[in-house]
Amino acid sequence: MIAKVIVYGETRQEVIEKSKTFFNSYTIEGIKTNIPLFQKFIDSKEFLDGNYNTNVLMEWLLTNKEEVNI
Repeated sequence: MIAKVIVYGETRQEVIEKSKTFFNSYTIEGIKTNIPLFQKFIDSKEFLDGNYNTNVLMEWLLTNKEEVNI
């Protein structure tokens, strides 16, 4: 693990916006990271709807694997 990101705010929408700002501005050079994955996932309908369980990321990856290039 290189870094752990914790984002907080008064509302869920505020946290989502802060997360987008962070992931769009943060750069790690020299190694491949999962930042592009989280940039795409945070904009997904599944995440934005907020109606999900602990399998949501795996399910999303299975249906979007070509988009996220895994």
